[in-house]
Amino acid sequence: MANQYTAPDVENFAYNFSRAEITLNGRIFSAISNISHNQALEEGEIRGTKAYVIKRTRGAVGLGEGTIEFSDFEEAIQFIEELGDGWAEKVFTSTIVYSAPNKQPLKYELTGCRLLDHEVDHEEGAEGLPASFPFSFMRRKINGKEMLLEK
Repeated sequence: MANQYTAPDVENFAYNFSRAEITLNGRIFSAISNISHNQALEEGEIRGTKAYVIKRTRGAVGLGEGTIEFSDFEEAIQFIEELGDGWAEKVFTSTIVYSAPNKQPLKYELTGCRLLDHEVDHEEGAEGLPASFPFSFMRRKINGKEMLLEK
């Protein structure tokens, strides 16, 4: 039986990066052009005298890490101003939403976020000045779902 061609659904839109927000002291920062994040589960293993693993541990989730890129340098500096003195010691929440027409939004919530640095890389030209902030976070929910169940 030959493979049959299926035409793409031209009315079906893909998800895109529609919104990232950081709410801090009641103020919403949204000039975010990129946000990356990951939080790995580290698991252990039980071995015997065989070549294969016998069992695995449940594992533990460490601090997540990521980068927030502001497209507007002025808003990035206002973000630092809002954090205030000791800005690298302040904790905040970040929400990222992906959307597509006629589909449910997909939402990531990063809690316990903390800035680790303020990276600046500017060059001459007509483009606006960006700013990046590497950060860590304690917990990530995807559409309200936890990575591990509390025991």
